[in-house]
Amino acid sequence: MNDPRDTFWNGAITAIATPIVCYAILHGIGLLLAATVLENWGGFTEKFKVIVGICGNFIPFQIFVKQERGYAMRGLMTVNFILIFGGMWYFRRELGILGYSVE
Repeated sequence: MNDPRDTFWNGAITAIATPIVCYAILHGIGLLLAATVLENWGGFTEKFKVIVGICGNFIPFQIFVKQERGYAMRGLMTVNFILIFGGMWYFRRELGILGYSVE
C-alpha cells in the first residue's frame, strides 16, 4: 500500500503526543477526584502517570498495525523505547536499577 501518511515522522510525532495527552487526562482526573469525591486523596503518583502515559502508545500502535503503516510503526516504537528508557533513568532510584538500591 502506498500511503503518503506512512512516514517515520508521523509515527514519532504520534509517539510523543499520546503520552502527553494520557498524562494530562490522568492528571485532570486526579485533580477532579481530589476536589470532589476523595477529599483526603493525594492523587496519582508521578510514576503511575508516566507509565500509563507511555503505555498509551499501544493504542496508536494497534491502529498502525491495522492500517499496515510500517514506517509509522517504526517511528512510534523508536520514540517509545526512548521514552521507556528515559522513564527508567528518571525513576532509577525508586526502581532500584542501574546501581541504585531501593531505600
